[in-house]
Amino acid sequence: MAVAIKSLDDLRVYQEALEAGEAVFAILSHDRFRKDPRFCELLAQAAARVSACIGDGFGPLSDRRVAELLGDARRACADVRACLSIARRRCYITEEQSGGTGERYERIARLLTHLIQELRTSNGIKG
Repeated sequence: MAVAIKSLDDLRVYQEALEAGEAVFAILSHDRFRKDPRFCELLAQAAARVSACIGDGFGPLSDRRVAELLGDARRACADVRACLSIARRRCYITEEQSGGTGERYERIARLLTHLIQELRTSNGIKG
């Protein structure tokens, strides 16, 4: 039985995106990131884009448009994971300092994929 979502705050994937975003901003507080402000901004924007796209998709939109916005959020998850990998390679953070944040974004991407598939299946959306 499906649960009716009355508020954006009721959406689990949105809550997880907000929490993961806070984890990214904690990572960005490490001193080594200050040496590369452009990269820092890139990671911050990608993290913010995840929850922003989910939020944008919660309005009175067509299911096709919601699926597009959720797809944008999923791509932003991939951007965050890529940035975290680059940050580790550049020695801005260690694996321990990233604290499983990349895995959190991978889980969020899976949840988004499931939502997109549900929208497409229930409404006959192709693509």
